[in-house]
Amino acid sequence: MVKVGSFRGMYDSAYIGMMLAMIGSLWLPLFGFYVVRSSIARDISTGVGETLAASPLRTPMYLLGKYLSNLMVLAAMAAALALIAPVMQLLRGESTGLDMTALWLPIVLFCLPVLTVAAAAAVVFETIPLLRGGAGNILWFFIYPSMFLAGIPLIYGTITAGFQADLAAQHPGMDDAISIGLTAEPGALGQFTWSGMDVGPTLVAASVGLIAASTLVAVIPSFWFTRFDRRGCRLPSRRLPHSSPRQHRNRRLHRHSHEPYEDCPRPSVDTRSSGC
Repeated sequence: MVKVGSFRGMYDSAYIGMMLAMIGSLWLPLFGFYVVRSSIARDISTGVGETLAASPLRTPMYLLGKYLSNLMVLAAMAAALALIAPVMQLLRGESTGLDMTALWLPIVLFCLPVLTVAAAAAVVFETIPLLRGGAGNILWFFIYPSMFLAGIPLIYGTITAGFQADLAAQHPGMDDAISIGLTAEPGALGQFTWSGMDVGPTLVAASVGLIAASTLVAVIPSFWFTRFDRRGCRLPSRRLPHSSPRQHRNRRLHRHSHEPYEDCPRPSVDTRSSGC
């Protein structure tokens, strides 16, 4: 839910598309981070990492590949959200005219760039030993909502200003505080008609700039990530089960029994003489 004071926009294509983009920007990176953050750990546990370490693949390219794979998973979640948008509008029934550009463009311009932040953060957290485990999970749960709230004026400044301007023009003197996420309001919310967003070069440049910055952050760990080198990355060791001295001696005899025999003289007929 996105509401302005005690009002919400009419559920047309423009408002539903922007509402889903804003909600997706909050919840998809927050919880999608936990879905994608174990890709490097899987390479370590399966032994794929050691194979990659011996290949000519350079560390920046490896990290870039992990970042892109994380982004593809998160983008698939955003695509599911985009498919829900027209269904939601038709079910609401407040506006039957579907405008697919108005429905999907906000997800591309706003939600997708924010998802790159989560994809890059998952790569960075896995390359820092202190953030690989539970500490990283807890830190992300608190740091991302703070980043999102701090970034609202930068990312959604023109959008929220448009919400407030349209509300003031249609319902003068009403509270225009913006609420995003799980909100509760006693009674039914009032409605206003949002005029839509203006797509300009500044908005497109901001989205592209955020994607470029996230991509750069994803490859920065190449300065300290050792690519599964045993000298710089602790890998799980394979230990033999505990054995008794007798079992250890039997293993040694079994091993030596398969070694090539050396030439030795044939034993003498005299049984008092020893063999070789």
